Amino acid sequence: MTKPESKRASPYPLRIESSLKQWAEERAKQNGRSMNAEIIQILREVKEGVAEQAAYERGRLAGIQQAMNP
Repeated sequence: MTKPESKRASPYPLRIESSLKQWAEERAKQNGRSMNAEIIQILREVKEGVAEQAAYERGRLAGIQQAMNP
């Protein structure tokens, strides 16, 4: 039996402007993820064409939370 191929990716340096990095850090914190995991999630959403729906749901949930905790 052969050993399954590892799905672990090699490190990739990413240059990102400070305001975009700050946004990603804040979003990662809100979602309980590392910044790396959050960027991967964002890329998956865009790739799968669900980014707009995911953004809508995040906004809807934020509105619900604000309504429940004025």
